Amino acid sequence: MILNDTKVIPARLIFAKNTGAEIEIFCLEEFDKKEENGRCKWYCIIGNLKKWKSGKLKKIIEYKGEKIVLEATKHDNGELGMENGEGRIVVEFRWKPEHIKFSEILERAGLVPLPPYIKRKAEEEDKKTYQTIYAKFRGSVAAPTAGLHFTDRVLQKLIEKGTKTDYLTLHVNTGTFKPVTNDTIDQHKMHKEIVSITKRHLII
Repeated sequence: MILNDTKVIPARLIFAKNTGAEIEIFCLEEFDKKEENGRCKWYCIIGNLKKWKSGKLKKIIEYKGEKIVLEATKHDNGELGMENGEGRIVVEFRWKPEHIKFSEILERAGLVPLPPYIKRKAEEEDKKTYQTIYAKFRGSVAAPTAGLHFTDRVLQKLIEKGTKTDYLTLHVNTGTFKPVTNDTIDQHKMHKEIVSITKRHLII
């Protein structure tokens, strides 16, 4: 039995504009994997985009006794624009103090991207409960849902019955939420997903 040990990141950041409008930035994946000097870029989906025509969004976050000032700027064209018409926009984040990592900011201020069929707002406890018990490597924006059925007791019973287990990592992307609206499956466009698999899995 192969289990997916990906871990869901709290990928939704909520910013409030001076007008009172809320803008949700849903962080999907790093744009260039260059995080330095309190700065990084991510591919994102933006909720209430019409309310964010230009300018920076700002958010104040309290973390380990420090006050973090987080700013977000969206890029609308050229190299940093929309990706293949999929609705992904590159957002540049800048923050101070610069020694804090963006992953720490997400863990502190981000919300878990619960699936649409969970009809409530995300809660802090979801960062623990919306994970498989063997979640290890951060990168998913949704849990590998079938794995949520397993408990330590269930896995132990399977092992006692002779079931062999192993792990690979597949980071679930937003395509898992995307409904099929085309007549044939080859017309259905999905986001890319990152998978890590070793030689021993190929032998299996």
